[in-house]
Amino acid sequence: MPKQIISRFIVPALGLSGIGFALYFTTVLANPPAPPPQQLALPVETPFDDTISASGVIEANTRNIEIGAYLSGIVTHVLVTEDQEVMAGDALFKQDDSAAQAELAQRQADLATAEATIRQAQANLAEKQDQLKRAKTLQKGLSVSEERVVQAQLLVDSAQAEVRVATARRDAAKAAVGAVQVTLSRLTVTAPIAGKILQLNVRPGEYINVQGNTPPMIMGHVQPLHVRASIDENDLWRFKENTKAKAALRGNRDAQFDLTFLRIEPLVIPKRSLTGQTAERVDTRVMDVVYAVQPNNLRLFVGQLVDVFIETGE
Repeated sequence: MPKQIISRFIVPALGLSGIGFALYFTTVLANPPAPPPQQLALPVETPFDDTISASGVIEANTRNIEIGAYLSGIVTHVLVTEDQEVMAGDALFKQDDSAAQAELAQRQADLATAEATIRQAQANLAEKQDQLKRAKTLQKGLSVSEERVVQAQLLVDSAQAEVRVATARRDAAKAAVGAVQVTLSRLTVTAPIAGKILQLNVRPGEYINVQGNTPPMIMGHVQPLHVRASIDENDLWRFKENTKAKAALRGNRDAQFDLTFLRIEPLVIPKRSLTGQTAERVDTRVMDVVYAVQPNNLRLFVGQLVDVFIETGE
């Protein structure tokens, strides 16, 4: 084959073929189409023909109670565990009471001193009263002058004043003992209601700051559980009490359970429970409606998000 033909036709053809393969590789082979996204869970469907959809959260029927401490200090004993049932008045945790115990001993010593002082003042008063009585008896027989009786009366008055001062000091010392005993009782935090320990945020040796934002523990009564549904302000005109309502767990469209209307919290507030959807508005306002969870076989947890569907009755 003549070199002229090779250089005029074959070489350009090979060059064009290389360029075409490079374009095909960069556009097709190197960038294959993305596979269709897998639908992990189908979206939940409302069971009612006419419905209001709302986001809900499961909570204790007493609300979630954030247990606090009366005083800042070191925790020495935590007496409960998470998920434990407690009765009202049960001890939850104890704080270091060494300083309060030392102060109590001092106040009790002051009280003992005050009581001894009042006994001495009462004995002195009894002695002065006896002297006044004798002076008055002798005065009747003209053996003692009027001046002597007046002096004895002044001594009795002075002794009575000493008794009153000693009594006041004894009462103040007793009150001081009572105040320290109250402080000691506050260093053992007890359960305000019967319920379940939902969360522990404190361990022995940790410091509790009463000005802090994190509560030492959270508890609540969970039989039955409640659902707090946040209804968008745009749907409030359609809402009716005592209509049917259902809730569905996130991620499982078949895990649905019935709800019973309890009450409305009529103050419309900014939305706080966000769903995370990209189209969700954060400037909307909602009204909270509280429902009771009907008995079911589902395992539910406080704080769990649910989708709520409320029949409008239209």
